[in-house]
Amino acid sequence: MAFWLVVSIYCTICAIFALSLWNGTRRAGMVPVMRIVVFFSIVLLLSVQLFDVVSQSSPQVLERYGIQGGVKRSILAAITLLAMLMLIPGLWVLSSAARRTQKYHNASSAIPSVMHRITNLEMINQLMMDCSLGATFVLTRTPATRGTHASFNLVVGNRGLRRLLHVEPSDGHPSGSLGPRDPDGISWWIEEVASKALTSNAPVRSERAFVVQGQTRWYLLSTMGRGAYVAGVIMETTQKRRESTERAISANTDPLTKLSNRGHLTSIINTEAHRTSHGVSRGFVVYFFDFDGFKNINDTLGHHVGDELLKQIASRLRETFRGVQLPINASRPCIARYGGDEYVVVVPGLTRRDEVEALAEAFLVQLREPYSILGHDVTSTASVGGAICAGQAAQGKDVLTAADAAMYRAKQSGKDRFCLHEGGYDVEPEAA
Repeated sequence: MAFWLVVSIYCTICAIFALSLWNGTRRAGMVPVMRIVVFFSIVLLLSVQLFDVVSQSSPQVLERYGIQGGVKRSILAAITLLAMLMLIPGLWVLSSAARRTQKYHNASSAIPSVMHRITNLEMINQLMMDCSLGATFVLTRTPATRGTHASFNLVVGNRGLRRLLHVEPSDGHPSGSLGPRDPDGISWWIEEVASKALTSNAPVRSERAFVVQGQTRWYLLSTMGRGAYVAGVIMETTQKRRESTERAISANTDPLTKLSNRGHLTSIINTEAHRTSHGVSRGFVVYFFDFDGFKNINDTLGHHVGDELLKQIASRLRETFRGVQLPINASRPCIARYGGDEYVVVVPGLTRRDEVEALAEAFLVQLREPYSILGHDVTSTASVGGAICAGQAAQGKDVLTAADAAMYRAKQSGKDRFCLHEGGYDVEPEAA
């Protein structure tokens, strides 16, 4: 009877233990049950030890209940086996729960560190964008709705972009819209170039001028697209263009009189000769000026007086064109200082002899008037030579040489007069 009772208790405990083990491995709430199972397993082991001590010290007590020899050993082995079967899996379940708890604890403790790193990365990224030259941004493409084309949203942009577009970050975050979508506005231009960058999957550059606060400003946009994102930088090139223009003007301008210099004059004459030779232009006229007595004025009154005289001569040449009516076929003239006291005027489209002589007479009248320079009354008339290139093959240097030769004939004929080159130009036309 005692044997079957022990077996029944053993089987019941095993069933309860198996159910507890199954639940404990799947439900966190069963972990306390496993703790109780481990506790009772330890109690059973202690009971076995107590039973063994009692059986050795007082065997009469056990014999009184019919527990002798083999029965005693069976009970000890069964209880010990049962306690071990309960203890080992119970400890395994508790250790697994402890590991999971430690893992969650580590994860929860790592979240602040990860968030701190993410925050630092965002801050570093924003600092890099804010410190970069120009307006830096990243856009993401939004799907197009029916009847509209795809647009872009601002993912991140630095302070330069916000100042340029006059937009503010929403809720403290730089993301949002690019602002008003005006076809003549900067935001529309950015979206247009960004679309090209996504389509071509290659860097796209564009330079345009916009009126900002009443002033014309030039901007250069460089973009690169990948997937649905476009990164770009906008640099203002107004100053660079202004400096480039100033360098170009300086390279083609005489520093004293602010007229065209010899290099620019040569380019103009060669261009007009080429156009005339190929029938694109009807022709042009070249006037060559040399001023009488300039060397004597320079030597007696000083170079500062001579320089001022050269400036006033340039001003009078300009004034001549304001006082005469050029033919409708004539284009904008080029007035240049050829060197020293020599000046050259090129008038495209002026080819009729009477019109050329009328303009030359206007020059002579304007240049005969005395000059008032630093308290000195200075008179310096001009000897003028002219050469007309019309409907014939000629090189620019030959036309200029002919005008120079005509000027020397005017000087030899008595000065203060105009001589026109007679004859053609027997030269080969310039190569196209």
